[in-house]
Amino acid sequence: MKELEVFDLIGLIRQDNNKWESTTNDPQIYFKGAFKKGWYRLECEGSSEDLRFLKLYIDYGNGFNEDNSVVIGKLDHNNSNTKPIEFKHDVSSLRLDPGDSHGVFSLKCNIKRISALQIWIQAFLSFRQLNKDTNSVLITKVIKKWRQNGFKWLWNKAITLMANRPEYQVRGYEPYKHIEESNVRNYDYSYIPLYSIIIPIFKINEDYLEKCLSSILNQSYQNFELFILGRGNINEYQSLKFNNSKSTFVHTDKDNIYEMLLEISEKINGDYTIILQQEDFIANNTLHYITLKAKEKADLIFTNEDRYMDNAGFFAPFSKEEYLVNGKINSKIVGEFIAIDTMLFREVLTFDNNKNYSGFLMQCLGTAKNIQHIPKFLYHRRAIESMWPKSNSKMDIISFYLPQFHAIPENDEWWGKGFTEWTNVKKATSLFSGHYQPHIPGELGYYNLVEDKDIQDKQIRLAKSYGVSGFCYYYYWFDGKRLLEKPLNAFLENKNLDFPFCICWANESWTRRWDGQEKEVLMKQVHNQDSDRRFIEDVIPVLKDERYIRINNDSPLLLIYRAELFPDLKATVEFWKRKCWEEGIPNLHVCMVQSFGQIDPTIYGCDSAVEFPPHGIYANEISKTIPDLVPDFSGNIYDYREVVDRSLQKRNSGDYNWFRGTMLSWDNTARRKSSANVFNFASPIEYEKWLVGLVDYTRRFNEKEHQLIFVNAWNEWAEGTHLEPDQRHGYQYLEATKRATLVR
Repeated sequence: MKELEVFDLIGLIRQDNNKWESTTNDPQIYFKGAFKKGWYRLECEGSSEDLRFLKLYIDYGNGFNEDNSVVIGKLDHNNSNTKPIEFKHDVSSLRLDPGDSHGVFSLKCNIKRISALQIWIQAFLSFRQLNKDTNSVLITKVIKKWRQNGFKWLWNKAITLMANRPEYQVRGYEPYKHIEESNVRNYDYSYIPLYSIIIPIFKINEDYLEKCLSSILNQSYQNFELFILGRGNINEYQSLKFNNSKSTFVHTDKDNIYEMLLEISEKINGDYTIILQQEDFIANNTLHYITLKAKEKADLIFTNEDRYMDNAGFFAPFSKEEYLVNGKINSKIVGEFIAIDTMLFREVLTFDNNKNYSGFLMQCLGTAKNIQHIPKFLYHRRAIESMWPKSNSKMDIISFYLPQFHAIPENDEWWGKGFTEWTNVKKATSLFSGHYQPHIPGELGYYNLVEDKDIQDKQIRLAKSYGVSGFCYYYYWFDGKRLLEKPLNAFLENKNLDFPFCICWANESWTRRWDGQEKEVLMKQVHNQDSDRRFIEDVIPVLKDERYIRINNDSPLLLIYRAELFPDLKATVEFWKRKCWEEGIPNLHVCMVQSFGQIDPTIYGCDSAVEFPPHGIYANEISKTIPDLVPDFSGNIYDYREVVDRSLQKRNSGDYNWFRGTMLSWDNTARRKSSANVFNFASPIEYEKWLVGLVDYTRRFNEKEHQLIFVNAWNEWAEGTHLEPDQRHGYQYLEATKRATLVR
């Protein structure tokens, strides 16, 4: 490792070799040296009394900007942050921003080039650590993967495994758990503010309110007054036994939180005001930590938060520190739980022009001068539908739709007369004790998408009933030849099938992957300028359908499954958009599926990207822990719960529009048999946690026109992921989807 040499400082005083004092809120360290394109290992060691995030900016010759930046890690007490970084071009210079606050800290940064050989070695070590096989067995698996998918896929996989080495800050699976601290006792406060806690209630839920009240009354810091603003009679609340010296019930006829707050504002006496909804609750030392910030004359204080479900506990932790670093803080990030100076509270209520609660929160944030954040999970937000008349708008859930459930001549020739997806599904057998195989359909049965004339109507009615907003049909187009086209054609012809839809061009060749003969191409996908341009001419009539899903009401949403297969997708997208404009489509929104290692859509000229699990997932392989596994098993088994937990901590890796995606489970035993990829421990509860977290993320970070989430899938029966009911879970996945879309 070579130590990075400093040549310039802004807002920093160097006290000795590795000790610094920040004198501004934007300190910057500039390093000497140019670096060639390639992979490097950056190591930053040090410590800080206050939490700091380390952010590296890369200058490729055009100056520093957010597009070419990466958060290296955090600095608090004796941290070592090691991160592999890919310099995509030759680098002119580097800049490190060590946090956004004053104070003293120590820091030393080293860098080392990672060669291609080292990438292969580290990837192999990661592969061995995850699989725990002998070297000879692992080499056999690697060769098999190479033959199946080619060298480019193998290199991308090696990069992923190398970048996720444990020493590069990828933790082992540790599910998030909220651990309640012991109550702080006998603390000597230099400032003792009074808090006015307001709980506005439109429709009482005794169980929720009791938990909420308990979390307040059991606070370690007890200098507060509590107001319950309730519609109805006080007798409805008597069974809760809240009536004590700190609690006051105030009857109201208002059905709007903002109007309730306006009504109570002159009755409160506190130095700070806190609004808490009855569904939610707080950690027992919350007021203690708020008091420590209040003494700094803060006029608005907020905390980290998580979600809570009765049948799942705490999940979806949302740490807000990084947004203070990135300067992206807004009301959606701050959230609904705040402590605000009461004078400011009254001022905002008086002059707020929005006359609604969300507008009130935005105005509070915009007016506050000294905003303080507590980096602890003190606010627990219950994952349920709002009990208020006007809840958040429903999230749009788009489910991928497979048209493989009918016979075609090509499949008859390749796989046998009458082959459909059900052929494999019915043959599946369990691979270990408790393994859920085969998947047997519920009310829709083993349907045929062509012969059963009313099947799509049944599917649409079912989807609508459970909060699914639309289908994304896979579109199989091979240089002018379409396969499996009849279900979509039937849908397009039947205008009575009133359901939003879009298409995803599944633009890869078909091979004999199911039986191990991966080299044999059954239907070759052609990618050249002529073929790729003719594709848009084929789909323009589809894009014009009045039911087609559009972004911002005017831009048809077209998904591309494998962006890396195009010789020049950026130029192709430009042509597609011009052609659409000529054909009366003002805008075309091209969305890149994040598959086969492709992450950033801007590289290909696409307008957005969509997550597509199980692609892009990193998880520990656990097949060695599975009891009674069949002897010839050569696939991979992962823990679905780990996948959910990691996904809930993901953030956008770049500055582009990002649609989140989830899968109900994943188990392709029906296709791959003993070489399957299986995500064990999948369940409707874990799926609901995942989807709730994605709904929360999308509401916070996506603009109104990008409030979409994709689910894999509606009917991928041979992959073990289907919203359609089965005989084991019934409607549980659909019910979980509906609940998640309505979560406040």
